[in-house]
Amino acid sequence: MRLLVLSFYYPPDLSAGSFRAASLVAALRERAPPGTQVDVITTSPNRYQTFSQAAPEIEEVEGFRVRRIRLPAHSSDMAGQSRAFLHFASHARREGMRCRYDLVLATSSRLMTAALGAWIARRQRAPLYLDIRDIFVDTISDVLGPVTGWPVRHVMSRLESWTMRRADRINLVSRGFEAYFRARYYDRSFSFFTNGIDEEFLTAAAVPSMCSG
Repeated sequence: MRLLVLSFYYPPDLSAGSFRAASLVAALRERAPPGTQVDVITTSPNRYQTFSQAAPEIEEVEGFRVRRIRLPAHSSDMAGQSRAFLHFASHARREGMRCRYDLVLATSSRLMTAALGAWIARRQRAPLYLDIRDIFVDTISDVLGPVTGWPVRHVMSRLESWTMRRADRINLVSRGFEAYFRARYYDRSFSFFTNGIDEEFLTAAAVPSMCSG
């Protein structure tokens, strides 16, 4: 069995998406049957302009491979991030078709990585698992304003529908998203694996209180 994981961010990059993707991959590798190959397609660290942690373009051990796509320099505004994603998507589509995959998993907050996963899964004729970390369509008008936001929301809503209806399973990181997605995609199968707690917080010794009484 060969699994493909798509995530725009992945360690050593610093972001919630990076940490989420690392946890998903670790769980997959722990639970997958012997002989399973897990491939990750992601980007080189780019979340913060001030963070330039080096990372190999290809990281490979038995049963596991990470392919990091190096992005051109970009700003963190919407236009810069859009150009960066288009660069990632162009390379990820080619990388995602080099092998035959039995399952495509995409973890996504801004919808586009999910749509990329849907495209690759369709071409591969493979099941699609989406891990959704935000409601992009519901917030775009707040970001762009009502005049610019309405046409963008209309287009993104159609893309969201195309993407979600190709998913065999949709995981939501919060029960707070459930009403939105069930109202629109009631015939889809949903699960709820929320964000966890770092082990450091679970094992840290309790700090004695300075107060009494």
